[in-house]
Amino acid sequence: PDSVKVINGSAFRNCESLENVTIGSNSGLCRIEGNAFQKCKVLKEIELPDTVTYLGSSVFAECDALTDVTLSMGLTGIPSGSFQKCVPLQKIIIPYRVTGIGQGAFRKSGAEYVFLPDSVVEIQKDAFADCQRLKAVLIPESVRTLGEGIFRQCMNLGTAMIGSCIERVPDNMFALCARLKNVRIERGVRHIGKSFTGCTSLEEIEIPDSVETIADFAFSGCSKLKYITLPES
Repeated sequence: PDSVKVINGSAFRNCESLENVTIGSNSGLCRIEGNAFQKCKVLKEIELPDTVTYLGSSVFAECDALTDVTLSMGLTGIPSGSFQKCVPLQKIIIPYRVTGIGQGAFRKSGAEYVFLPDSVVEIQKDAFADCQRLKAVLIPESVRTLGEGIFRQCMNLGTAMIGSCIERVPDNMFALCARLKNVRIERGVRHIGKSFTGCTSLEEIEIPDSVETIADFAFSGCSKLKYITLPES
């Protein structure tokens, strides 16, 4: 009913026959706590009204049939593990008010296309790790902080751009991204960590003149790397 304001933690967890959740357009729902719909194995779609301003961790994790998600425009964050292991989920549109993507939020999901708005300032560790269908990533200029291993083992990721407002490219950011060929690092980045280990398709990289340090093993195992452009700095 429209009177429900909060769905508490694990409220519908492991409801393995739950296919659809209908939330009315006049709903007063504002919070869905952690694990509320985790492991609802046949849940196919969910549309959250704009009244929802809070999601708990792992709220839709391991929903094996989830293909369609409409997130509330009232959200300001995507918490840790929210859609982890939602393998059928291919298209993800992050609402424009969201400022942070939590740890492992979409890890091992079917994400093929991810749209990040300019409001995002932080992406935490392993947020999109092991997304086997992910093909391209554009990190907006608004992002200031990146956690380790964000795109680790995204085996089909071919193109990535790192914006000028990011000072540090963290360890394992693109580790074992076997098909990564095109990487653009904008001027403004100062430190490159052990970020590209095992990128076996990477053939060339241009380091901008803002970079001060390149970590041990930064490009270790990049067996096809032929051309490196280093600045005088």
